[in-house]
Amino acid sequence: MSQCGERVGSILLVERLGVGGMGEVFAGVDERLGRRVAVKAMRADHGMDATARGRLAREARMLSRLEHPAICRLYELVETPDGDYLVMELVSGKTLDVAIADSMSPELKLAVAEQVAEALVAAHAMSVIHRDLKPTNVMVTSGGTPKVLDFGLARPAPEDEAAPDRPAPADAVDGYDDAGAVTRRGDVVGTPRFMSPEQAAGGRATAASDMYSFGLLLQEMFTEEPAYGVDLTSKQLLQKARWADTAPLAGLDRGIASLIRALTSLRPEDRPTATEAREGLRTIRERPRRRLRRIALAVVAVSLLLAAAGLGAGWLRARQGQAEAEQARAQAEAVNRFLRGMLESADPRDRGHDVRVVEVLDRAATELSPALSDDPVVQAAVLDAIGSTYHALGVYPKARRHLEQALELRRGALGPTHPDTLTSSDRLGRLLADQGELDDAERRLRDTLAARQEVLGEQHRDTATSLRSLAHVLELRGRYDEATAALTDALERLRAVAGPDDPETLATETALAMVLSRQGRFDEAAQVQRRTLAAKRRVLGERHPDTLASLGDLAVSLAQMGQHAEAEELMRATIEARTEVLGPDHPATLTARSNLSQVLAAQGRLVEADSIEREVLETRRRVLGPEHLDTLASIGNLAVTSVRRGDLSGAAELLRQALATASQTLGEEHPQTLMWMANLATVLLRQRRLDEAEALVRTCIERRTRTIGADHPSTLVSRETLADLLTAAGRLEEAEAEHRSLVNASRRALGPDHARTLKRERHLARLLRNTGREAEAEALEAGAPALEPQLTTSR
Repeated sequence: MSQCGERVGSILLVERLGVGGMGEVFAGVDERLGRRVAVKAMRADHGMDATARGRLAREARMLSRLEHPAICRLYELVETPDGDYLVMELVSGKTLDVAIADSMSPELKLAVAEQVAEALVAAHAMSVIHRDLKPTNVMVTSGGTPKVLDFGLARPAPEDEAAPDRPAPADAVDGYDDAGAVTRRGDVVGTPRFMSPEQAAGGRATAASDMYSFGLLLQEMFTEEPAYGVDLTSKQLLQKARWADTAPLAGLDRGIASLIRALTSLRPEDRPTATEAREGLRTIRERPRRRLRRIALAVVAVSLLLAAAGLGAGWLRARQGQAEAEQARAQAEAVNRFLRGMLESADPRDRGHDVRVVEVLDRAATELSPALSDDPVVQAAVLDAIGSTYHALGVYPKARRHLEQALELRRGALGPTHPDTLTSSDRLGRLLADQGELDDAERRLRDTLAARQEVLGEQHRDTATSLRSLAHVLELRGRYDEATAALTDALERLRAVAGPDDPETLATETALAMVLSRQGRFDEAAQVQRRTLAAKRRVLGERHPDTLASLGDLAVSLAQMGQHAEAEELMRATIEARTEVLGPDHPATLTARSNLSQVLAAQGRLVEADSIEREVLETRRRVLGPEHLDTLASIGNLAVTSVRRGDLSGAAELLRQALATASQTLGEEHPQTLMWMANLATVLLRQRRLDEAEALVRTCIERRTRTIGADHPSTLVSRETLADLLTAAGRLEEAEAEHRSLVNASRRALGPDHARTLKRERHLARLLRNTGREAEAEALEAGAPALEPQLTTSR
């Protein structure tokens, strides 16, 4: 019997996880690769004969062919004189039966069901049949991702099957019994509670048998009751299984019930394939999103109608005379016609697939001019709304084009100081800031603020909004003191004018907490975030997306303060709630999971961190695309984890990938592009590839100085890397000059007591000490420069 503390090759067995039909299962650590693994052990003293060893080899060959995120991966088969060992992915989480008992949300059930179906699609495509699919053979990770385990009863599908997804010919007679021997028909293999009729009758299992078991799994998951009833003996279970005598389906969604009935058909040929089941589940899961999309677009339609045509009570009071009222009605009818066409273009029945918001906006933009060209005010309102939506989606070029057109139309029709014109100017300024055009953004936003102060007054909420927009640019420039002052001023005005629980007030508090965090004032940031979170819980409720955003922001601040245990607890709560409310693939859910990965990495739990971030990266690539900023953030976070593992080559490769993509999609001087460049330079420094690192970091310093300023905190980080590089290269006079200049700049920009300033003083002291100038050294030595991690807030 294997024992904890034993070694299997490079793997140390550290914990016994259980005993199964194939033998014992251990958690182990592969000390060569620095990762945790699961080890399934079959030893000779367990009586494993040549037949059983052959079965183990077959299992290894089958599993090694399966590469899918929802299938537990096999790393290697280790054969020793004392026994054989399967080394597999170690999956953290809980088995599906436990998850069902803990009350899964309907959204999570559908997501898990679809991914298990995808695993069966992959397995059947490789002619591999599981033969014992059941909830205890499915693990659900903390992020809601299922992993199908234990292909111990699996076997290759016979070569005479017409297709991997279809049942085998009726005259096929051979299978494998539980010991691995080839058997005659009549032997029963599997778990009776999840067994297909043909298996219960001793027949051969096929892909269709897996689908029957999948149907029983779905029935138990969605009804939370055994499919064959309770308190039955094995004999009674087998009898029910032979005739597909399952419990009635009551109270289920009609689509789910219909799919389960089809999967649990008595005749194998009547059951859907894995591909058909997956597509059926996908349709069911997307149905609420389609309804929500139509509802959301209808809400947008009403909002645009009121905003563009000016049908609010205040607007009507401002209008004078019957002629103007008739004109207002005409504008409303024009907007209605346009929006009706926009909504009809979003109906997936007309186009055969789900329509993304961007596609709806693209079509609306194309049809906008002919629909509304007679009224520039109405056209500008719709352009402004479309441009703002493009901005929120991260489609900056299209956003800019529409916002600029809206501003031009409003300026011409309403005048340069009309409130609507100033709203367009403010939105365009924020977009310019997010595009990295900080000089133009600041000029525009300062002009807009001055105009609003003159036209609307100091206490108007739009004036406070301008202060928040300006603070956003100041934050991006690294002028945190000015940003804090602007936000504090805006917050005071909003509390007086709109009240402490107004959405604009809470949004401004959220922005203030962000700037405080940037300044290293994490405790103050957390205090503001706790207050904002309490207000959102009171006003919006526990499960509102904005409340969950504040919960996630607070978790990030706690992580930055080093309070990892509480941060982890809040992040897991955020993930669970966002998965239930928004779904497991929603960008906000993925952001929370990515942040959890970084907190785990900071605690040295690198295997867990890497596993979660890789799942997030794969989902972001699928949902958001390979060029999205969030996708790049996952690549960068994996690089940070690689550095912590000591895998500098892997980190450099990941950062090169992120840098190349960002350069192409965002531009060579975008702040995100320069962050990847700075991080790559730091990794190259640690690899002692000094020439390449120096070229990169000097380019980064030059571009950051030009775009965000010489004293911006990010520019100073790059200068710190350069100073350490010069020290490593033995160019001590240059290094000392750079360190002294950096310390002075840091004191000026961040203050003499800032953590970064103190660290840089210690770096300089270490250099002085190493050159024999002990009297000048005033601080302790510090470690190497850190990468810039991407813990992401709701912004």
